[in-house]
Amino acid sequence: MLRLLQRKPADPAPRAILPRDTAITLAQRLEQFRDRLRRRGRFSFRRAILECANRLEVVVSFLAVLELLRAGEADALQETPWGDIQVVALAPAA
Repeated sequence: MLRLLQRKPADPAPRAILPRDTAITLAQRLEQFRDRLRRRGRFSFRRAILECANRLEVVVSFLAVLELLRAGEADALQETPWGDIQVVALAPAA
């Protein structure tokens, strides 16, 4: 019994958190959102999140919206607390 307890456990094999083919980059998501803004002028953040396959895509989508806001490319409108957020295209500066 003592020998069994003194034995060093085997190192676990490293495992991927997410399969590589499911990840989306911030640049890819920004381009998708910019395309939506060009075509429609706005999009629903809630709908964009519902399209996500995993939490990483949700986080990347949130960061992409923040980048659009920071860059002055879009504004976010929310009519009610806890309501859907509409991401709206802003006119480019002249």
